[in-house]
Amino acid sequence: ATLQARAFALDVALARALGWSGPMGMARDELLAALFLPASLAARVTRGCDAAMVPHRAAGVDFTSRRTLDRLHARGFRVDIWVVDDPDEARELVLRGVDGVVTNDPRRVVPGVRGL
Repeated sequence: ATLQARAFALDVALARALGWSGPMGMARDELLAALFLPASLAARVTRGCDAAMVPHRAAGVDFTSRRTLDRLHARGFRVDIWVVDDPDEARELVLRGVDGVVTNDPRRVVPGVRGL
């Protein structure tokens, strides 16, 4: 494994050892591996991660597309999109299959997605 991959694995292990039980997001390289490598290799690179916490689009990938969402979900990852401050957009994303949105305006956004 590369030095960067080893360092990331230590970060994940440290966070878990310190009691973090929430979603563990992937760094860019792990995220691209989750999308584009064969499943067995992707699983090794993303060990310890369970979430893609990403903007709508990055590194040439539309993370809100049905194809990308399906691929990440099939590999066991939740997908949280940031930053979504429009309630209608947040609702559309959740209906499309996004697991969560990060917002600067929860008072406006949360009521639109609650219960979906």
